[in-house]
Amino acid sequence: MPPLKIRVISMEVPSENEVSLLLAMQEVYPFLIHFRKPMLTTDELGNVLEQWPDMLRKQVFVHAADWHPSFEGLAGWHLPKNARLNLTIEQFGFYKQTCCEHNLKTSSGAHSLLELQQLSQFDWVLCSPVFDSISKVGHHAEENWIVDQHDLESAVALGGVTPAHFNEIINRRFQHAALLGYIWNFHNPLQRWKNCVTALMC
Repeated sequence: MPPLKIRVISMEVPSENEVSLLLAMQEVYPFLIHFRKPMLTTDELGNVLEQWPDMLRKQVFVHAADWHPSFEGLAGWHLPKNARLNLTIEQFGFYKQTCCEHNLKTSSGAHSLLELQQLSQFDWVLCSPVFDSISKVGHHAEENWIVDQHDLESAVALGGVTPAHFNEIINRRFQHAALLGYIWNFHNPLQRWKNCVTALMC
């Protein structure tokens, strides 16, 4: 088993070949998919996911502020930070209860070590940016991300991650990392994923 578990954040804009490309990448090596389409409504997200094959759906963490019936059978529900900060205690309770009832892992995002430490109620926390972002020009890493013992299982390194960073990510005590710009800001995402798998197995 590789010392680092990798997941991939989806392209922001829907693409006609997205499903076939993700299936091809899954055949190389399976990974969790963070389905993030900030320009789509929750209903639109649901409509897209309803068309996906089950073998992909069971790998998906959907990024959404609200529940949709199509989320049934997914791997998890990622609550975006801006949505999380606007929830009442009752609304957050609904989120947690819904995830529990539908066997979904919980997830959110943190932009500092202090914030990460405050999110122990989530199964996973995307920590960013750990390195200077590839997909967001000018989005620089300002936090020295070294994961505390209590957060080892939940913390996911995000932001500027490439295979060249894998050893450093492990040295910073992350057990999980997420890729975005390295995969999609390139003409051949499948080859980029193969590069990642090769690096993982070294």
